[in-house]
Amino acid sequence: MKNREILFYSALTVTIWLIFTILTAMTHPNLSFFESLLAGRSVSHAVSRLLLTAVLLGLTAAITRAISKRHLEDYEKLKKAVDTSGEIIFITDREGIFTYVNPEFTRVYGFQPQHILGKQTPRILKSGVMEEENYHKFWEHILQKNVVEGEIVNQTKSGRLIDVQSSANPILNGKGDITGFLCIQRDITERKTRERELIASEKTARAMLNASEDPVYLIDAKGALLSLNEAAVHALGDSLDALTHKSIYDFEFFRLTDQYQKIKTAIQEKRKIRYQEKSGDTFYDITIYPIFDLKGGVSRLAIFNADISSQKAAEETIREQNRFLQSVIEALDHPFFVIDVHDYTVKLANSAARGIREMGRIPCYALTHNLSEPCKSETHVCPLNTMLKTHEPMITEHIHYDKEGRKREVEVHAYPIFDKDGKLIQMIEYTLDITDRKQAFQEIENLHEQLNRHNRD
Repeated sequence: MKNREILFYSALTVTIWLIFTILTAMTHPNLSFFESLLAGRSVSHAVSRLLLTAVLLGLTAAITRAISKRHLEDYEKLKKAVDTSGEIIFITDREGIFTYVNPEFTRVYGFQPQHILGKQTPRILKSGVMEEENYHKFWEHILQKNVVEGEIVNQTKSGRLIDVQSSANPILNGKGDITGFLCIQRDITERKTRERELIASEKTARAMLNASEDPVYLIDAKGALLSLNEAAVHALGDSLDALTHKSIYDFEFFRLTDQYQKIKTAIQEKRKIRYQEKSGDTFYDITIYPIFDLKGGVSRLAIFNADISSQKAAEETIREQNRFLQSVIEALDHPFFVIDVHDYTVKLANSAARGIREMGRIPCYALTHNLSEPCKSETHVCPLNTMLKTHEPMITEHIHYDKEGRKREVEVHAYPIFDKDGKLIQMIEYTLDITDRKQAFQEIENLHEQLNRHNRD
């Protein structure tokens, strides 16, 4: 039994005995104080008082033990909750000396309780990266019996810097005086790291978006503007602050380009929508990207409006040039081809060439010679094979076949086409039907031969 308990039960025994003495003196006024103190003249009366005193002491002890056990159980529960809370918890006295640290404190900071309790103050956690003014304000507020909360940077035993969310509370006694301090902290280093990375990522993303000359809009599912790049701000003709949280449907451009229906489709079908639209004299290539929340729903959308007017103008110029070129080659009444040098296929042909036979992905040797491979005869030199070696224009004579399969003698003219790097990629070929001319020459030669024989005879 502890000394405190011995004193308590001794005092309680004396108190009970004095109470019995007073009661005896009151009920037996003829007894002296000493006789009342000894429980009267009867031995049985004294024994009864002793037994009753013992019973009262026993009951008091039982009740005290029960209360102590309950308090101990409550304390154990509280200690277990503190030790397993996952929060960093420590207590100091009024001078700031550690009087208690929980296991999470040791796990995060690396200090064992026996090395710091009664010896160190929370100054050992100072990181050195925070202004001294912050610490002065902390002590000023907590000594005024205020709870002090905030985010701070501390240092572990190994020297690693960590971010913590801290709440410091003054501990007051019954008189309202400060007897110590309770501090509850949470390691938020990972969260702060993610926040810093997110901020850096957002800055990078915004810089990239601002580098784009095309407007980019970030909206919620109802069409409210959440963010814009500089090109978008310029396109809508207002400041970023004034535009943020406005609805895109307040602007004529979005109504004219039918974006409401397209956004609705992107949300319902959860897919990217891309289309081209003309507004005034400007052509736009519009892409709407759905951005999903953690539950898989579309919470935001990114809209990219690319001005493709110059591209459209270039495409129209190319189409005009192609139409002009097609008109020119269609004006030719003899076959005209453009042939790919890699696989011998005909890429472009006029009507005179298409009249030879059905087109499609067909090589030139099949189209004009009814062959299954390029010409290899010494009398029918393949212009393409020759050009691959010389890169020079050439003229040669061939036997071709028309749509009915009739043999025709032709004069083949071939010209190379190079890309910007000087690489041969295609060959122009047009043919002149010289069958009739050759026959006429043959008839003239035959006539000359007959005249010569006649003259010799």
